[in-house]
Order: sequence, then C-alpha cells, then structure tokens
Amino acid sequence: MTITIHGLARSRAIRNIWASEELGLAYVHNPLPHGPEGSRKPEFLAINPNGRVPAVEVDGMVLWESLAINLFLAKKAGGPLAPESVEEDGLMTMWTMWAVTEVEAAALALLQNETMKPEDQRDAAVAAKSRETLKVPAMAAISSATASPLPTSTSPPASSTCATRRSSTTSRR
Repeated sequence: MTITIHGLARSRAIRNIWASEELGLAYVHNPLPHGPEGSRKPEFLAINPNGRVPAVEVDGMVLWESLAINLFLAKKAGGPLAPESVEEDGLMTMWTMWAVTEVEAAALALLQNETMKPEDQRDAAVAAKSRETLKVPAMAAISSATASPLPTSTSPPASSTCATRRSSTTSRR
C-alpha cells in the first residue's frame, strides 16, 4: 500500500499520521502548510479542491477529512483496529462521529485555555465550562453504550502513545 499524507503534524493530519503508525503502515508525510504557501496552491487544490488538510493519497485514491481517512485506513489495513463485522463497523463509526460532535470542540477549548495559549490569553471560564461539558456527554454515552448488544466492543478506544515527529517530507517504515 502506498500512502502519502498531506498536512502539518500540528494539524488534523496528526490523526492520520498516528493511525498509520498504529496500523504499522509505511507512509510519506508531506508537511503541507495551510494557506497560499501550501493548501491553496493549484497543485494541492487538484488533490483537495476544498484547499484543506489533511488529504491522503492511498494507492492512487484521494481522500480528505481526517476521521474518514482513519476509518478507511483501518478497514484497508485490517488487523485489530479494523471492524470484524457490520455491527463493529457501526460502533466504530458511532464512536468516531460522537467524538467529533460531542467531544472535540470542548476538548480543544480546554486544551487551548489550559496549555496552548499564552497564560495572559487563557480564559478560565471557558476552560471550566469545557471541563463540565466533557463530563456529562462522556459518562452518558459510555453508560448507554455498555447496555448495547455488543458490550465488549462499545468502549471508546483506549488511548495509546504515538510520538509526534516534526520533519520535512519523509518516508516512514
């Protein structure tokens, strides 16, 4: 499988880099920046007409949207991260959509206001509200999901570690 991941590691391309690492897939990383110097150049717009990263080329097929890319890579690579049935595929999609719709905005606001922004630009009220937002949906979703017919497959994926590498265009593995 030939994979090229376009996008800086500090963008959502990190999701695809991480997934490729977890799946043991070889890939080429093109650390393409946002904007006129990268994602808005005609040669990249030919790959993703939206002009956004990440975009991934897999054996000549072009995909964008980081979570769709990850679902595709898991299914294409097979192994323990791929669904074994239509039911597991549904659960995999459910948790992916849940994460992006229910968790991502609050998690990002919390991260920005507790660690990423300079201290004088952090908003403690936004961080506190985000922390509360994350408590409620996470517990309710996990609680209701464990009552599903496939209880061993409904837990959100355990986190794992993946070293973030910063480099110019490089090949992995």
